[in-house]
Order: sequence, then C-alpha cells, then structure tokens
Amino acid sequence: MSLLFIIVAFAIAILIGIVAVGLGILIGIRMAALRHPPTIAGKSDCHDQGPQQRSFAKGEQHEDASPKPSTSERSSNLSASALSDSEPSQVNADPLVAKLQAQKDQLQARLSEAEHRLGTQAQQIRDYLTEARTDQLTGLLNRRAIEKLAECAIMRESGEQNPLSLALVDVDHFKSINDRFGHAAGDATLKYVADLLQQSVECSDSADGFGSVEVLGSIEPLGSVGRFGGEEFLILFQLSLSDALSRLEAVRKLVAGQVLRWDQHQITVTISIGVCGITENQNLAASMKRADQALYRAKRDGRNCIFLHDGLTTHRK
Repeated sequence: MSLLFIIVAFAIAILIGIVAVGLGILIGIRMAALRHPPTIAGKSDCHDQGPQQRSFAKGEQHEDASPKPSTSERSSNLSASALSDSEPSQVNADPLVAKLQAQKDQLQARLSEAEHRLGTQAQQIRDYLTEARTDQLTGLLNRRAIEKLAECAIMRESGEQNPLSLALVDVDHFKSINDRFGHAAGDATLKYVADLLQQSVECSDSADGFGSVEVLGSIEPLGSVGRFGGEEFLILFQLSLSDALSRLEAVRKLVAGQVLRWDQHQITVTISIGVCGITENQNLAASMKRADQALYRAKRDGRNCIFLHDGLTTHRK
C-alpha cells in the first residue's frame, strides 16, 4: 500500500513539473510579444517622378492628389496597428494561463495530500513495529526482541575488545505475592523490578548506586533489558564480567533494601541472578544455558543472591 502511494506521489510531482514548464513557456511568449511588436512593412515613399511631378513643377494641381502623412504620423499608425494585433493574443492567452495555474494548484494539493497520507502510514508502521517489540506490562523489550538483539550483538561484538555479559534475573516468591495481594499487585511488582533493572544498564561517568564504569563520553546505554517470560528478565551487558557483576550486585541490594507500597500494602521483593560472560565464537543458546544453570543455583541456595558460571562450574558471588 505504501509503495503505491509513493508511485502516485512521484507521478503527481512529474505532472506538476510539466504544467509549470508549459506555464513558463506561455508567459515567456506573451512577454516577448508585448516587448517586441511585429514589424509592419510599409510602402515605399518613393513615387513615380514622371508626369505628375513635372506638372507640380509647373504649378499645376493634380485632381487626385491628397496630403501625405508625416513620418511621425506613420510611426503612430504602425504602433497602433501592432497593439491592435497583439491584443487578441493577450485576450486568448489569459484564460489558458488561468486554466494551467488552476491545474497546477490542483496537482499541488493532491501531492500534499499524498505526502500527508504517506507520513501517516509511515508513523503507523513505526508504531506497529514498536508494539511488536515491546512488552505491554513493563515497557521493556519482549522475549523475541531481546533474544534477537542478543544474537546480533554476540555475532558482531563478542571478544576481548567488545566484552559482553549475560544475566537472567528472577523475582523471588512471585507466586506468593500474587496469592497474598492479587494479580494487580503482582503486575506492580514486575513494573517496579523492571524499572530498577533498566536503570542498571544506564550510563554513568562517576560512581553511583550501580558501580563506576568509564563511558568515554558515550551516552549509549551499557546494555539492554527484556522481559524473558513471567517473572524472569534477561539483561545483556556491553561490559566486562566484573563490571556487570558490580552493577548486578548493586541492583540486587537496591531491590532488597526498599519496600514497594501498593494499595495500603507494603511488599518486600528480592531477586535471584545467574550471570555468565560471553566468550568469542559462543552462541546465544550456550550462553543462556550457562546463565540458567547459575540462576538455578542461586534459587536453590536461598535466593536473593548472584551465582556466576565461569565456563566450568557455578559459584556464588
């Protein structure tokens, strides 16, 4: 549909150009006609110098002779003739110019309308794409989007020069929150945790609640967060494993140290985290498996903690 509107807009633009060129040519012809009137060939001023001239010389008056116009009178007559010849063309040209101008205005209006419709459709497409990539509850990337982003980042950037770290985060005892306070409270809890996790990947050029990371003047985020499913989140850090662990520990303490107030209730929330570094030539599936094993250990060993998979085994941080 959008391609059809682009073709229509292009055709309308070409028609406007053709009408504008034709209008310019017609106006140019009209101005040239007014500026340079046609030259009217007059008869020769020379007359037969025969008997008539000789009779004048003798003082005889020719019965058919009449006064000849002067040079200035002849020039005035020529100018009047030229103007009278140009007036019909001017009268005929004015309706044509008006008609061409009306057609140009009409085509311009149609082009403007087509451009507006194309802009509206482009915005609708952007909105659809955003909606398809976003989790409606938390506003984070959905599972499909975060996995696709992680796959592309691993293929493009993993290695010593561009370290990546992967973390799986789970809200502890989430089912009990739903059971005690209702599903609306559970939704509020997920939004609360999602906001804090999003803050953990935001840039900083000084020490803050999520650790000190040198950003080198960049304003790009240090990673991406997505809702992986249910009460589980996935974080992809564009950081070394040590820097990622520092930020994850800070956000774990922040979640555990605050109380979520909702509908006259006070809800205490903790999170468990499994994390691993992504080595060069390692795919997303292998990294996810290691992070999931670390998360399983964190939940089995009491929750509200971080476990790291170092490539060989899992241990607490």
